[in-house]
Amino acid sequence: MATAGTAAKNAALLEAASRLTASSENLIDVNAADMDQARQEGITGPLLDRLELTPERIDGMAAGLTKVAALADPIGEVTEGWTFPNGIKASRVRVPLGVVAVIYEARPNVTADAAALCLKSGNASLLRGSSYALRSNLAIGAILRDGLEAAGLPADGVQVLEDTSREGARALMRAKAWVEGVLEEGEEYEEEGETEGAESEAASNGVPAHDDGGLRLVGILVDNAVKESRTLPRLLERLEEVCKAGRRSLKGRG
Repeated sequence: MATAGTAAKNAALLEAASRLTASSENLIDVNAADMDQARQEGITGPLLDRLELTPERIDGMAAGLTKVAALADPIGEVTEGWTFPNGIKASRVRVPLGVVAVIYEARPNVTADAAALCLKSGNASLLRGSSYALRSNLAIGAILRDGLEAAGLPADGVQVLEDTSREGARALMRAKAWVEGVLEEGEEYEEEGETEGAESEAASNGVPAHDDGGLRLVGILVDNAVKESRTLPRLLERLEEVCKAGRRSLKGRG
């Protein structure tokens, strides 16, 4: 996914948007099974409402994919640059993270939203939704995967996880070797009084709590020509300063 071109990413998003609209009736039928099961398990009120897919909400998902396709591609954008006294130039460039996991509750539309943003930014996505919405999420995920394949991209760039257990979510948060970042809504944990534990797991993977919805992941890319120079240690020192500052900021908010 990291090497996917802008045209291919946009084509996948637009194809998925078209397929979502065309599959509206099927998605509503699948969602009805989720709704029935949720009612049997005692789910009512706002949570049940968030779970429901309507023609308007499906159109909204498709419109969201179209809007993401229209956004500028962030990959390769230089956000900052500076020159050291010895003349060596350094810059901060937006690059893909790799694999991003998203943990969320009973809103199937998040499946499309999260996958679209990950795709546009060149990342593969692992999507873990609520057990109440599993059928709906899998159906939406299948459409997104079809869109990727139609654009010549690997379908596995989007994966909806069937394991919706809390143990599975915690394992995902600890999967540092395979997952570069985790975003979690935390509401499902909050309902069970487990928010603190969820935040701790997320923080252990270099990702702060959900309070501002951001991933704080910092890295540098260094050209081979300067790897052996005296500039590299200075760059690493600067990176360490930034990381320490980020940790102090998070502690201050606690």
